[in-house]
Amino acid sequence: MKKSVVRSLLWAVVLVMLMGFSVGCQEEVEGMESPAVHNENTEKEEENSSEPMKEEESVDNSFTVILDPGHGGEETGRQAFGYDEKDLNNQLTERIAKELEARGVTLKYTRHYSEDYNLSLSERMEMANDMEADLFLSIHHDGSVYTEARGVTVFYSTYRPLISLESAYLRSEDQAVFFELIGEAGNSEGRKDYIYLNAEGEEAFANPTLDSWEPFEKYPSKEALLSRSLAENLAEALAETGLWMRGPIDAPYYVTRRSVHTSVLVEAGFMTNSEELEGIIDPVIQQQRAETIADTVYKFLVENSEKGM
Repeated sequence: MKKSVVRSLLWAVVLVMLMGFSVGCQEEVEGMESPAVHNENTEKEEENSSEPMKEEESVDNSFTVILDPGHGGEETGRQAFGYDEKDLNNQLTERIAKELEARGVTLKYTRHYSEDYNLSLSERMEMANDMEADLFLSIHHDGSVYTEARGVTVFYSTYRPLISLESAYLRSEDQAVFFELIGEAGNSEGRKDYIYLNAEGEEAFANPTLDSWEPFEKYPSKEALLSRSLAENLAEALAETGLWMRGPIDAPYYVTRRSVHTSVLVEAGFMTNSEELEGIIDPVIQQQRAETIADTVYKFLVENSEKGM
């Protein structure tokens, strides 16, 4: 074989080897680069996946609720079929408390559900009004001499003498005249008088009962309007648990009218109705209603905090 042919073959072999080395280097470089690209993409995905968490963390969950389990001590509340209302109030309040705490709500109490003593209405409200809170929730169970009476009632009051008396009036079902309220006062019998201006514009006093007279607010305060909204929401939600809805009712009961907070009083069924009592004392139904109340209250707090509650 001629030397020129051999030389040509050797150059061909060298070229093939050089080409193979070049391809191998290129694959190695590409293989080294790909993890870096993957890490960059992963970091971007992690950044994106962390965004919803940041949004959740930015939501204001620093809500405070005052719980007021009705009655206590020697003040048993309603009694029916061997049950005391104070005990049922404590049971439901405890379940509500645990549900609200699970949602991150801070709780305060006029009386803790684990303690059995009585506070007067004025003591309860003096204590509650000194507390910083978003709303006041009083838990009770109803009763009647009519054993067929049933259902849930949520009371609120648009009349708020500790907030405003600018548009307060006294009205009666028997009279078309609305007397302007200018205050409240206790009397020598330990009862409460409304101070009002009579038809002649003179200052007068009255000691009305809720059956014949009631305070009326022409222009309710913000707290009163929020209370009405919460009462409507709770009544509707509790009706879905099997309770007949007696309706949210505007009534100047002491713990609602004397509150400076958004405030409602829940009557969670009639103890004096034997059928309804079965649900009231049933732990499963108690829990369902506690969850319903906690869900409704928490949703109300979130929605209204966004509106600047």
